This record gives sequence, C-alpha cells and structure tokens, in this order.
Amino acid sequence: MSYKPKDFFLGPFEFFSALIPGVIGVLLLWFIFDKSQIHEFILSKPDAVKWIAFAVASLVLGYALHPPSHILNKLYNYTYRAYRRRKGDTYYEFAKEKALEENPNILKTGSVYEWAKEKVEFKEPSLMDRVGMIQGISKLFRSLCLFILIAIILTMLKASWELLSYLLVAFIVFFLVYSERRWHATCYVYRRYWYIKNEEHA
Repeated sequence: MSYKPKDFFLGPFEFFSALIPGVIGVLLLWFIFDKSQIHEFILSKPDAVKWIAFAVASLVLGYALHPPSHILNKLYNYTYRAYRRRKGDTYYEFAKEKALEENPNILKTGSVYEWAKEKVEFKEPSLMDRVGMIQGISKLFRSLCLFILIAIILTMLKASWELLSYLLVAFIVFFLVYSERRWHATCYVYRRYWYIKNEEHA
C-alpha cells in the first residue's frame, strides 16, 4: 500500500471550507467572550499543545458550520443559479439527461452534480484537486455569510442601523463570491463530463 504526502495533510477543500472559517470562528469567540485570552494568544508564544488544540477546535467548528450553512444553498438555488440558468445550461442539461438514463429518480433522491463529479473523478482524478479548491473557497464564503447573518440578527436586536447597513453590504458581496465559485465548480464539472463523453464517442 502506498501513500502520497497529501494523504497526511488537509486537501484544498478541507483547508478552505473548514480550517479557515473555523479559525475565524474560534478567534471571534475568543474576542467576544474573553478579550484577554485572544490578546495573550497573539502576543505570547504558544506551545505545541496550544497549537494542536487551536487547530482541532478550528476544524471542528469549521465542519460544524456546514449543516446550518445549507440554508444559503437554497437561497443560491432560487437567486443566483436561477438567474444564470435563465437562458439554459447546455452542459447541465446534457449531464442531467445521462444521469436520468442511469437513475430515473436522481432528481428526487440524489444530485446530478455529485453524479457527474463521480464520473469525471473516475476518468480524470487529477482534476478533483482543482474542483476541491473551487468548492472550498465557495464554502469558505458561505460560512462567512453565516457569520454575517448571525451578526445581522444581533444588530437588529440592538437597533444598530448604521452597522446593519455595513453588514448587509458585506453579506451581499460575500454571497456573490460564494455563488460565483459554486457556479464555476458545477460548470467546470459538467463541461469536463461533456468532453469525456464526446471523447469516448470520437
């Protein structure tokens, strides 16, 4: 059995989608609940145990953000994705047709994107690092959008309307980055699947 160096480290997907938002979340929690601790953490030289604990806490929090962030997937589906598909999506329609031939219930029980990604990964596994990086950046900004949503709710409760306006602008910007990266990842996979199928019949 052989191992590659990346098997022992985080891939681009985990780094961007879990570790970075987790780090941001942990630092925010320290800042909110105990400013002296974050001050000490930054200025002092932490030992290996502290670094390990910080990394583990960041990863746990980063992955914990994924389920509640799914609410933004629905917002993406009804806004950005619907807007981009208003004139049709040739590569998606091709993948959907092939997926339905293999699994007639895939639109109800599965995902055309995940199905197409499996097919592409089987033929071109090296491309998955690129897809993972795009997806990871998308999920990073999705988690940041979740942080801002929480901040928006707290700001509305305190009636801080000026701060609320800044948060709304930040949310729109981060949501657009999340949506664009998510759209790019799906388009990339569908396009590669289309090329693979055409090469098979060439």
